[in-house]
Amino acid sequence: MLTRLRADILFILIGAIPIIIAYLLKATLTRDLCKDFGVVIVSLALVDLLWLLVAGGEPLSRGIEEVRNLNVLTSHAYWNGLADVAARRSGLTEENQSLTDLIFASRTNIDMSGYTLFRLKENPRVFQALVSQARNGVRVRLLICAPDNVQLPASVDDSVLDAMKPQMDATWKHFVKTRDGLPEAYKKNFAIRRMRKKWPYTSILRFDGQINALHYLHSKYTEETPIYVCKGADRALFETYLTEFDYCFESGDES
Repeated sequence: MLTRLRADILFILIGAIPIIIAYLLKATLTRDLCKDFGVVIVSLALVDLLWLLVAGGEPLSRGIEEVRNLNVLTSHAYWNGLADVAARRSGLTEENQSLTDLIFASRTNIDMSGYTLFRLKENPRVFQALVSQARNGVRVRLLICAPDNVQLPASVDDSVLDAMKPQMDATWKHFVKTRDGLPEAYKKNFAIRRMRKKWPYTSILRFDGQINALHYLHSKYTEETPIYVCKGADRALFETYLTEFDYCFESGDES
């Protein structure tokens, strides 16, 4: 704002020069041209100065500034692969929040990590979609926490800790039973692990070239936590989250 204020003052002074010259000239046409030129410059500078001091800038200037900021944000989102974001999961577009659709649309890889992934046990339709894709040759990797994870008491609020441990146990048993029930040829496509020493700070759901990432917060439940959708396996955000999932999965136990 200070820079623009100085510019307006400078233009007013510049506009005053031809006005002063006009009063020193005798030729009518030249005098009128100098005066009109100076008046236009001073008038525009004064109008801009008044908008700046009274209204914070003329609407057009503010609009241009907003468009420029939006363009920067859009550019950063594009190059980093950010395709969608919401304050909570329910705020995502339907195509980014429907797990069943995302699972069936996957052709090569599905990765899921979370504290418990208990909703997979609660929702047979979603879980059967995972099993079906594993049978179709899609590589499925599921990662949860173990009830005896050494960092669990320090990372989860006491009010939900007692409820989470049975969920972790029940989900794991459900995964093991499902894996053991698969024909031998498909078991390699249904990899499951749980973390006992490391702690996941992010729930990562990967469907081929898309990742839905949710960073766990102490003050919010999972369904009330901001979520980010990254698309493009060659984009920076996708690569970062995939690296994180791979690291956590490799640090997990198979039993």
